[in-house]
Amino acid sequence: TLLNRLRHVDENLLTLCAGDVLGPSVTSDVDGGATIIEIMNLSKYDACGVGAHDFSYGWEGFVERAKEAKFPFICANLKYMGVEPTVTKDFVLLERGGNKVLVTGVTSPSLPKRWPAWPKGLTVQSSVSTLKKIRAEAQKADLVVVLSSMEFEENMTLLKRLPWVDIVISTIVVGNRLIDKSFRDVSLVNGRRLLWTFHSGLTVGLMRTIRMGNKLDSTLRILDVLKEAEPDETAKDLIEKLQQRTQTELGENVCELTEEELANLQATLLEALRFELNAEVAMIDQSSFRTRHGAKCLTKNAIRQIYPFRSRGAVVILTGRELKKLWDMRNEPIVWN
Repeated sequence: TLLNRLRHVDENLLTLCAGDVLGPSVTSDVDGGATIIEIMNLSKYDACGVGAHDFSYGWEGFVERAKEAKFPFICANLKYMGVEPTVTKDFVLLERGGNKVLVTGVTSPSLPKRWPAWPKGLTVQSSVSTLKKIRAEAQKADLVVVLSSMEFEENMTLLKRLPWVDIVISTIVVGNRLIDKSFRDVSLVNGRRLLWTFHSGLTVGLMRTIRMGNKLDSTLRILDVLKEAEPDETAKDLIEKLQQRTQTELGENVCELTEEELANLQATLLEALRFELNAEVAMIDQSSFRTRHGAKCLTKNAIRQIYPFRSRGAVVILTGRELKKLWDMRNEPIVWN
């Protein structure tokens, strides 16, 4: 409803998403993100980038969703089994108000090493080197937009090395840098901008851009979807049906928690993993814990809300000396080889 109202005011509106749309969420787990794509189709998105969460259900899951989408998934630096995927595009050239807008996309080359659910056979090329190959096409456009799923430093490097890129719209990929949710926008020389999207709330970023010679003049507003417009009835019906299905499939009680187990839920789940694997030591990614759980009944639905990411469970046998070494290294940064 909100997007339709905005299009009525300005028929030149472009509707873009930086990516990370298919997960992680409990409802997405039920249908692999199919309802999300259906709602994005109803919203008439023009293009969507690709982030790590879009592979929450494997490469095959992403391919299935991409084929259902009525908009293109844009990512220029992906290769699957050494070949450029047919379900993504390197760029699209769109026209609004007599102006040509080139929309391209990249994802971070560091993700295959850091993301537990990253599909085998899917590789990521250098973002800067890849985009250099489409410079000739970009020169035909009046505005160049990059949909990104990279860290702050990677996006800034891209803007510095590719001066013909006007705007980067990026999802948050957090490594050692934590970015406060109030940090949404970086304006550069000549009006070029780096914009961030967040996994928080139902919001839409509305940017109006005017080019004056070599300089961009743009304004940015963050709109609360629920405050700005009534929900679309078709989308509302789709969401309600998915929520009912989620409750049916994941509402089963797994166990009853004592007060002590509830107060130390992370340790409780870790101990359950160790017991299940019959191991002396078990480890899971602590940073993936999302929320606290207040009810004594632990359902499958609740577990997925607390721990929504697909992650690795590691079982190790260590000597006391090795444990001491790991403890001494606990505050050192992780270096990937």
